[in-house]
This record gives sequence, structure tokens and C-alpha cells, in this order.
Amino acid sequence: MLLLPLADSLTIQHFPRELIERAEPDPFTPHEGPFVWYAVGDSYTAGPGAGDLDPSNQGDCFRSIGSYAPQLQSDWLYTGANQLNFLACTGAVTDTVLSDQVPEISSDPPPDFVVMTLGGNDIGFGPIAKACLVGIIGAGKCDDKIADARKIIGNTDDPFWAKLDNTYDGIFDQMPKDMHYQMFHLGYSKFFNVDPQSTWCNDESFGKVPFSGLNPPKLTFDLRNKLNKLTDDWNTVLYAHLLGYVQQRLNKGRENAPDGWKFTRLWYGDYDKSNQYSFNGHRFCEPGVEDSKFQDPSTWFFGVWGDQNDAEVSADHFANIDAASCASDPKYDTDDAFAWDCDMAVYYADPTTEHNVTTITADQFTKSFHPKTTGFGMVKTYLVAAIKGVRKVAPVNQCIPAPGPDLENLASLASGYPASLCATTSGSIVTALGGPATASALAGPATAQDVPSSTTAAPVPTSTCNSKCDCNEDGCTDDSPGCCGNGTCDKNC
Repeated sequence: MLLLPLADSLTIQHFPRELIERAEPDPFTPHEGPFVWYAVGDSYTAGPGAGDLDPSNQGDCFRSIGSYAPQLQSDWLYTGANQLNFLACTGAVTDTVLSDQVPEISSDPPPDFVVMTLGGNDIGFGPIAKACLVGIIGAGKCDDKIADARKIIGNTDDPFWAKLDNTYDGIFDQMPKDMHYQMFHLGYSKFFNVDPQSTWCNDESFGKVPFSGLNPPKLTFDLRNKLNKLTDDWNTVLYAHLLGYVQQRLNKGRENAPDGWKFTRLWYGDYDKSNQYSFNGHRFCEPGVEDSKFQDPSTWFFGVWGDQNDAEVSADHFANIDAASCASDPKYDTDDAFAWDCDMAVYYADPTTEHNVTTITADQFTKSFHPKTTGFGMVKTYLVAAIKGVRKVAPVNQCIPAPGPDLENLASLASGYPASLCATTSGSIVTALGGPATASALAGPATAQDVPSSTTAAPVPTSTCNSKCDCNEDGCTDDSPGCCGNGTCDKNC
């Protein structure tokens, strides 16, 4: 977790000194385009409901073109071509990402980076939403579901954390061992405005009779605050765990272990802690947005009911589902679409319930409490800043070598960047670091105007070698780091 140079509230003292120090340079591996990257994980990357289904979609993954990944592919931050491999799937947990998505990550061509959201389903996001927000009959008590999640959040020995580490290991095992690749693990956004003055929401509910029972949960200040705090605590603990994972990898790197790192490869992005990139002003229950159907365009999350969920179905739609056994399927606790179909089948199979009512389909329910395209647009903007913050952009026709172990030099150099991409970037130099090494970088992703002249990369001398060394007469070879890796021709390389 050396990750997240992106939260406004973080400062350098949050990071142990040993995570700031650097071993010898470990430069990116130069390569020809296109820029290859992967989007893996759960529904907060898949993007159910955010526009049409992406051509890559399979089954109930609900990969949508409005998710942040396709938006980033279309609004690319570099001028060279990019190749997105969209693997994220709604309902994914650590086990299924490791079994179904990780094997699809190829090392040929080698990926430049991976973006991911993961963990929400493992701690029971779906059951919490059904019990606390919709109040579906049989969903259980809200406080019990929250307590179940907190058992995982508060217990470092819970099996989930080992599974998460195994997922990280599996992803990095699919990548070449060099500084060519990095991974961004993004957090989750809070749903609610919790300003005590925003009282209009206290008597509103996402629940609808008959599926929510006679007393659907009200969106009281207490409930909103409780769920927001759960999200904040989850993001914080996830970040803390990632920090430990990176620490172990860097320690192994100092010991020259095969799976050790010389630089940080894993970064955490909690955009919701950033004033610039959060969903502030666009959550449910905002002051002045008194919308009982929660379909106001200024809200960046989908509600459960309203115009965006206008297609309805009846009992026949669920007739092929085994109402007697579906709730015992392991997918029931992680796959929102499967669970919704099961819940509706159980409802219609009960002879005491009203069978003439209509409901929404699984895909319509699945997108509830997920970002709309506009919300994902902000996540995309955040990710652009994050990538620029850790994959430094060198000036046109100037390929700067990776920063060395001297911390003081990090601010004056761009980190090693694939040589073939150095001359094709459209961005500007940002604060340099192989990991979050400077206070300014930790305060937030720098932009061109944020970077003082002292932190821009120095011009490369005219005697520098190009990607194919041109100083063989001095004893250098084409693959000599002494020739092309240090920016000058060196007869002793």
C-alpha cells in the first residue's frame, strides 16, 4: 500500500521510512506499442447499468461501456494506441478473480498496468444493500449484516486477507518481472450525504411493498452515517493491508528474492477521500435534491426504482428458478443478479404472497447502488491523474532513466518510462517517484501547473544514446544498461 499517492488527506509521515527508501534502479522495460492494460475485479469496475453492454461482456458480468475502464480507453492520456482487456465481472470475489480472470492476463504482450476493484462482495455488499437499504423479505437484519462485514474488516486473520494476497500474487505472477507493469487497486465510494441539515431523506426509502415487507428501511441520518462509516473503514483497512503487502515485496527485493520488488508496483486509489475526485455533491440525500425516487441526474448512483428501472416482469419470468434451493447456492451471497432472481422466485413461490404484482429484472436491480456513467467519469479522471502520477511522462524526444536510490534526486527526474512511449506522450511532466516518495506526490496527483521548475526533468545531453546504443566503439552493446540506461555513453558499461 505504498499506494495511493492520491488522497488529499495523506502526508509523508503516514509512510514508514523504509518504504520511502529505494534500492538500485529497476527501470521500465522499453517496448513498442500499443499500450496494453487490464481492468479486472468486481461490479465497481464492470459498471452494471452504465450505458450499453460492452462487446466483451459475458453472461451476467454486466460489463458496460460507461464504466471507468472503457471511458479511459476512449479518453486515453497518451497519444499512442491502447489495448484494454476488460475482464471485470459483477459478483466477482477474490476466489473467482483468481480462478476466472487472472489466467486471462497474458505476458505476451506484457501488460503495462492493471486496474481493479475487489473486496466488496467478499465482505457482503449485496446482503447489506438488501437488508439495510431495500429491506427484502428474508434478507435478515441490517445490523447483523454490517456486523458480519466488520468481522472481516477487523480481523487480519480472516481468510479473506490471505485470499486477497493470493489474488495479488496471481496477477503479478502473470506479469514479467521488471518495472514495466504496475497495478492500481481502487476503493469504493460512499453512498450518502450525511449533513444533519439534510433531513428530507430521513423518511424516504428504497424499499417497495410487497418485496420489502410492510416496514421498508428508512434512510435516517443514523443509517446513512453507519453505512458511510462502514465504507470509510473498509477503504482504510484495505489500504493498510495493501501497505503491508508492498512492504513484504520490497523487503524481499532488498534480499534479492525472486519475488521481491525494487520499486512499488501496487498502488491504492481512494478517490472518495479526495476533495477533487470524490462524489461530494452527487450522493443520495443531498440537500436541496428532494427526489423520493432517487433518479435525479445530479445523483451519480443508480437508485432501485424510477425511470432508469422502468421495465417490469411478473412471476413467469422466474418460473425456471428452483425457489427451494437457490438460496443455498454459494453464488447467493456474492452474485447480486443471481440473488435477486432467487429472492423473486421465492416470493412468487410462496402461496401466501400476492402474485399479480410486477417487479424489476436482475440486471435492473444489479445496477442499483452502483455509479452511473457520470460517476464513473470522475473515477476515470482520477485514474488519469493516478497514472500520470506514477508512470511519469518524459518530454518529447527525451527518455529519462529511472530514479536512483537517492531520495533527494527523485524530485528532479522522471521515472524510467518505456523508451518507445517517451516521444508519444501528450501529457506533461509530473512529480517523479518510483513509489510515493515525496510529500507533494502524496498530497495529490500533480498536474503540469503543480510542478515547480525544480522538479521537471533536466534536458538530456546531446551525447545520449538512443534505444539502440550508438556508442559501440566505446565498448558498449545494444543491451548495455551503462550505455542507454544512464543517459550517457559510457565506455565502462
